[in-house]
Amino acid sequence: MASRRIAKSAIDWVAFAERVPKNQTELFRAFKGRSDSFVTKVNRLSAEAPKINWDHYKSAVATPGLVDKLQKEYDAFKVPYPQDKDNVVGKIDQEVQEAAKQTAEFVKQCQQHIEEANGVLSKIDMVPPLEKMTDEVFADYFPDRVPNPQKPTMWPHTKNAQPENVQGVVN
Repeated sequence: MASRRIAKSAIDWVAFAERVPKNQTELFRAFKGRSDSFVTKVNRLSAEAPKINWDHYKSAVATPGLVDKLQKEYDAFKVPYPQDKDNVVGKIDQEVQEAAKQTAEFVKQCQQHIEEANGVLSKIDMVPPLEKMTDEVFADYFPDRVPNPQKPTMWPHTKNAQPENVQGVVN
């Protein structure tokens, strides 16, 4: 029975549940319940068309040959399995492959960022504790943070508060 095979293999509910945000778990449960009810309804149906008692109809119908014609057409009728005319499955597979490549590239970039962050952390671990740090040690470790004695600043010692950066002041 193809419908049972598809129903079992088409959706990986465990993997799906892992990707559902916590605030949407109730909606996910409702969705899964509806899906399970549809699968149950389909599985209740027979895989083959119901058998018809043609002898009963031949004796009940007065028009000769009508039942034979219907029986012949009924037996010849086959429901074709739907074809993927627009190659949707192929497009989805291609998108999955592209997404896998993008994910691999993203993971590679994240690993590089992690390595850079670990390098910064190792440098921070080499800095002496704040209680033991002198002004000279601070200047050695953070030269860009040390005020330039050749160019004094005004309080509050931020770039925006300095006279050369205030609008309307003529130098």
